[in-house]
Amino acid sequence: MSFLALFTFILNLLFSSFSYAASAGTTLSCAGVSVNIKKHSGSLIMTNDLKLSEPQVVKMDTSAGCAVVVWNTSALSTSQVVFAKEGEQRKIDLLNKDEKTFWGYPRGSVQNNAAEIYHVMIINGLEKGKKYYLRAVSRPTESALPFLFKEIEFFFD
Repeated sequence: MSFLALFTFILNLLFSSFSYAASAGTTLSCAGVSVNIKKHSGSLIMTNDLKLSEPQVVKMDTSAGCAVVVWNTSALSTSQVVFAKEGEQRKIDLLNKDEKTFWGYPRGSVQNNAAEIYHVMIINGLEKGKKYYLRAVSRPTESALPFLFKEIEFFFD
């Protein structure tokens, strides 16, 4: 086991009682796409090597201020998106347990604890004509330390 894998495993154990399950039981919708937010999946497994594909913004609704983001993972995992508008500070902070910081980003979606490989998440509060930066976030268990994909940018228009 590599040092990074061991370090991630230890951090996952330390964070194992922490979860972002806010708004479980609700449905998010944007541009004709709906996502049911689940509190617990019951079928997630612990892994130290979760791989994420590059997230893509596949639909936008400028009148509703929302966008649909999709990505894949190599194993069943949770779904969340963190994002920032151009000019807002964004710095990854995996040790901050405050759910309002979204792992160092000023904005984010709720975490969907549904065990999925193909992830669909909706982000809200977007302003037309603005540039945004986002990262897909997946966790091998609903309370494990997150895996964040590299940042992508998009224009909301």
